[in-house]
Formats: sequence, C-alpha cells, structure tokens
Amino acid sequence: MAKIIFSAIVADMRGRLGGAVYSFARGTHYVKDYQPNVSQPNTPRQCFVRGNFSYYSGIWYGLKPTYKQMWRQYASLTGGRITGYNAFMRHNLRLAAAYHTDFSAVLYPPQTVSTPRFPFGISAAPSDSTSNVISWSQPSDDSTYVQAAFIMEWNYASGYNRHWSFIETVKSNVGSITHNHDYEPDDVIYYRLRSIDKKGRVSPYSHSVSLTIPS
Repeated sequence: MAKIIFSAIVADMRGRLGGAVYSFARGTHYVKDYQPNVSQPNTPRQCFVRGNFSYYSGIWYGLKPTYKQMWRQYASLTGGRITGYNAFMRHNLRLAAAYHTDFSAVLYPPQTVSTPRFPFGISAAPSDSTSNVISWSQPSDDSTYVQAAFIMEWNYASGYNRHWSFIETVKSNVGSITHNHDYEPDDVIYYRLRSIDKKGRVSPYSHSVSLTIPS
C-alpha cells in the first residue's frame, strides 16, 4: 500500500498505488510501472497441495507422543532450524507430490538423515518442438524415484522468472521423463534432477543440462 505524506502539496509518496510503485533514493523520487502476477489459487495442482497439507497436518496431530518426540530428535540432527512438525510435513509432502500410489504416510522418521545418491548420466533432447525427454543412467531400481525440474534461460527480453519449476516424479528404473511445453523455438531450457526414496529423503540436485527448442 502506498504511503503519502501531505503538506501544502504532496511532499513525499512511497509504495505501490494502482499500477505504479513510488520510491525515494539518494534525494530523488522514482515512479516505476508495476505489473502484478496473475495467480489462480484454485488450479488442480494448488488444490492438490492444499489438500495434502490439511491431510498430513491432521495425521501429525493424531500421532503418538513418542512418534512426535522422534520427529523432534530427527529435526535436531538435520542441521537446520526446523521443528519436528516441519520435518514430518516436509517428508510427507515430498512423498505426496510424487503422485505414486505406493507412497504412504511416514509416521516415524528414518533411522539416519543420510540421503540417496543424486542421478547421473543425465541427458536432455527434444522429441519435437513441444516436448523434451530427460534421461539418466543411475539410479535404476523400483524403490527409488527421480524428480525433474526445469528453468528457462533468462534475459531482460524474455521476461521468464528465475525459479525452478517441478515437472514430474517417476520410478528411477523408468529412466526418463518427458516434459511437454509451449515455449518458442530457440528458447533455452535447463533441467536438473534429484533422487527421493520412500522415506522422503532427497538427494542434492544434479548438475543442470540444457537444450535449445527446435523450430
């Protein structure tokens, strides 16, 4: 919200007002155009995430006190400043986001905080102008999963944001993930992968690979 200081005239104005942002720096007032991002809070993906959050929150509050204490102790070993509840939710929401029916709620934490090995032998190639295939050689078994994310090459002209976006999770022995998109020819896409096991433990992300969308 804009902050306006009135005198005989408007002497100072800072903040957002309508389609503009007013600021003051080094003795000069600035006005910049503001184009808010349009969001739709009821997309299927967002409804899915909110539903999972409510579901696993309910499970947490019904857990035995012993299990909650185990999660608190586990959280203290992660090296981050998180609570037992945060650790529980992080594990279970990661599993839920994978869309696999053999995932079930993790009621107590894994015995160690070790992580699975990240994918390697990664390559990315276009199938056509609207789909790309990301492949890996390892891991390759039916008890580990691989998640893929992408980001667009950014410059001032493209306007793409600089956030990695989730694509899909598949069993690691599938060996590839197809990314369907609607980007333009000659745009550059970067991909990176990570592994996840059935306890919700995730590996670091792999190095990124890129490709140019063909015409």
